[in-house]
Amino acid sequence: MKKIIFYTMGMTYGGTERVIANLANYFCNKYSITIVTNHNEKCYYELDSKVNLINLDKTNKINESFLKKLVTKISNKRTIKLKEVIEKINPDIVIAFLPEPSIRLMKLKKYFKNIKFMIAIRNHPSKEFPCSKIIRNYYYKKADKIILQTAAYEEFLPSSFKKKLVVIPNYIELNFHKKVYKRRKDIVSVGRLNKQKNQQLLIKAFSKIANEFPNYTLNIYGNGKLKNDLDDLVKKLHLEDRVFINCGVKDVYSKIYDAEMFVLASNYEGMPNAVLEAMYLSLPCISTNCCEVIKDIISNKENGIIVAKNNELELALAMKELLLDESLRKKLSTNAKKIKDIYNKDKILKLWDKLFK
Repeated sequence: MKKIIFYTMGMTYGGTERVIANLANYFCNKYSITIVTNHNEKCYYELDSKVNLINLDKTNKINESFLKKLVTKISNKRTIKLKEVIEKINPDIVIAFLPEPSIRLMKLKKYFKNIKFMIAIRNHPSKEFPCSKIIRNYYYKKADKIILQTAAYEEFLPSSFKKKLVVIPNYIELNFHKKVYKRRKDIVSVGRLNKQKNQQLLIKAFSKIANEFPNYTLNIYGNGKLKNDLDDLVKKLHLEDRVFINCGVKDVYSKIYDAEMFVLASNYEGMPNAVLEAMYLSLPCISTNCCEVIKDIISNKENGIIVAKNNELELALAMKELLLDESLRKKLSTNAKKIKDIYNKDKILKLWDKLFK
């Protein structure tokens, strides 16, 4: 049985973590699957009993001091542990997800000539290494394969990488089938609470239309370090009884499926899983023009609405238009569901299987 290691930062809540969990659970009946993480935080997603989970660090990232995190990041201790794990398992393939694990893995490439080392880029390639593309390119050129979520991202990587590139989009898999009998007067958003997701923009945009739609609320679901900042912004705008930042919500789909609309306000994305999942749930969606692939996902005013990045007024006007136009909401809702045929699970898993073979 072929052995595969997925290596990442951790298995807490997030789009990358969900992809890894889904791949591990699906392929563990065909291959020997091990997930290796830097941190020992509890795995947010349920894993099949046949999936092996190994934490390189004993400490929980959340409980580490800043100095401890810095020392760990620049030391070779974690790299040595990763090397020991790879030697023990002796896999056929190791795939690193996210920048730090990718560089750490490629540092070990010289020790394992017969193992395929791969990198899965999960964010926009132009944003993964904002400080130094030279460092990224130096280590990434060592990879046997580099997995992109869309062919549109090839232009952001050196032309010398071309033979290494493999395009595998994300697929949609939701075991959620509740019917919507009546939509709630609620605008929802899901995503990590950080600068990339730009929930500040969404809150400010909502504040511009809040008085016109007094019966509507805004609910944001996610975990992250900007929770207090977002709460402060809500208080500053006097929207405490209208805008809610919800952390630690497990069954998020049951919270959003019957909302009036879904909004993604991100500055950038690799592939916006949250939008794909919201469309799968037939939610009328608004998204910023956060990545090249968003235009493949959304046909403007047909199955969703695209607005400019970081444009508070344009987002507010789009939300207002959708709230005022019931026929447009119904049209977007009906057409959104068709996205599942494009990002079909079986079709995309065959691409992964082809890569593994």
